[in-house]
Amino acid sequence: MTHPVQRKEMEEVFALMGVALATLHEIERDFANSVLVGLTNRQRKKHDTVQDLLEARSKMTFGQLVGHMKEQWTLKPEVEFFIDTFLKERNAFIHGLTTLDGYNPRHKRQRARLRKRVETFIEMSLLARRIFRAANYASIDFAQWWLTQHGVEHEPLPRVESIEDDIDSFLEMLGDQREPEQL
Repeated sequence: MTHPVQRKEMEEVFALMGVALATLHEIERDFANSVLVGLTNRQRKKHDTVQDLLEARSKMTFGQLVGHMKEQWTLKPEVEFFIDTFLKERNAFIHGLTTLDGYNPRHKRQRARLRKRVETFIEMSLLARRIFRAANYASIDFAQWWLTQHGVEHEPLPRVESIEDDIDSFLEMLGDQREPEQL
């Protein structure tokens, strides 16, 4: 039988892991929908419609999306370091963090170490969510601009004031586009 304090600590760690997982779901959705990030010439030629492209991207792994992004953009070194570190931590979290040596939630010291790593991962995830949400907003903003420029009727999406700052932050993190291409 588990001691009540240990049970409470385990429940707290598992609740934090749930928060991290829900945040990852948002990040991966926004990243997959961010067609300005990681949309390579190969993808443009392979998919006939935006819907086909989005469907294909929704099936990609996070690592595949990162690979496409790096193929398209030269990222600032600190951004690339963050994304690489986030990918590594995301993969550890998703593919068995609690099975790694020293992170067993059933042992008190390991549980404390696990909790700290999950809390740190949540902090990283919040920054990553902001980056990829901004990338998604920038993609939407670009799509609306493109449709307007080409005379395509469309319903504008509602604007939220904070989106502008997020889009500006996202655009500042990018370096040069590797494949300058007209869409």
